[in-house]
Amino acid sequence: MYFFGLDRGRPIRIDCWTEDIVKVCLYLYLALLPINEKLIKELAKVYVQTVADVKRTILRLLEQPVRGMGMDSPQLLSLVEECPKGAETLVTRVIHILTDKAPPSMELVARVRELYHTRVSDVRFLIPVLNGLTKKEVIAALPKLIKLNPVVVKEVFNRLLGTHSEIMNHTSPLTPAELLIALHNIDPSKCELKTVIKATSMCFAEKQAYTQEVLAVVMQHLMEQNPLPTLLMRTVIQSLSLYPRLIGFVMNILQRLIMKQVWKQKKVWEGFIKCCQRTEPQSFQVLLQLPPAQLSDVLTSSPDLHQPLLSHVMAFTENQRAHIPQSIMDVLLGNRRSQLEDYDMKMEAVSPTELTIDIKEEPEETRAEQPAPPGLE
Repeated sequence: MYFFGLDRGRPIRIDCWTEDIVKVCLYLYLALLPINEKLIKELAKVYVQTVADVKRTILRLLEQPVRGMGMDSPQLLSLVEECPKGAETLVTRVIHILTDKAPPSMELVARVRELYHTRVSDVRFLIPVLNGLTKKEVIAALPKLIKLNPVVVKEVFNRLLGTHSEIMNHTSPLTPAELLIALHNIDPSKCELKTVIKATSMCFAEKQAYTQEVLAVVMQHLMEQNPLPTLLMRTVIQSLSLYPRLIGFVMNILQRLIMKQVWKQKKVWEGFIKCCQRTEPQSFQVLLQLPPAQLSDVLTSSPDLHQPLLSHVMAFTENQRAHIPQSIMDVLLGNRRSQLEDYDMKMEAVSPTELTIDIKEEPEETRAEQPAPPGLE
């Protein structure tokens, strides 16, 4: 072989392909690629026939020459369009290099789309051109995309959200809110719930994209759907954990869910109860708006809420308690009406025995001049 000899710096002949030898063979060829772009087709033929180690070396060395050819190269577009059998990884690498620092061109998107729909159904082909697809196409591909390796899923979200991206003037077919909403609406028959949960958690990790305002829009949209998305309450709880100032908004969501009879959807109802547990005492006013049967269900499944809720009600004035339906009071008291009187007695102010207060007797005329308490005029 011409690669060995003292004058070439390789005195010992090697009979197997090493990375060093592969690089020697490729150096001139790759340097000529931007000058003679037709050579890319021959490289693809070699790639298909060679061994795995050589393929890996080719993939590592492709970046500079492919960048030199550019996204508008007719030969690169032709390679993507034809995609020789066995060269799928090579073509994918080429597309990634082209779109790493620039948005995909319409010509490149068109060829990748055609390739995906007619010959290569591997959804990974779409990742480099996601931002050139329509909103409908991206949403249709989401169930397959989020099943990929977590590192790849993170890249998908980075491209769609524009986070950690070097592309100037980033555009996406989906807003951050639309992406999270689309994840909630994935058909369970196309993707397991635990996979969707992992994907939504990745979204929440991107606080730059998922601000308090964005999450409020997401919750509002999901709450208006019918039926309610299974992961609605999980998202409500996660949003509140990230942004505690959303507590008022969340209470409003819970009240509106009562109007939508949230208890008719088992998973969402369980999440509703869990949210009430985590937001007490603010959630007490919401719980008191439940029908008696549903309030009883809440207190049965979460007995730790019973006593605090009862104490909250007993702290009301008699006039305030009069507005609570008798059926709700029966649930709270367990039909033990005597307990109500017990609470009334406990609520009376009692001075500690060791604390004595001197009460100065006032003249009759002074007391008469002072106004009577409200209601006793």
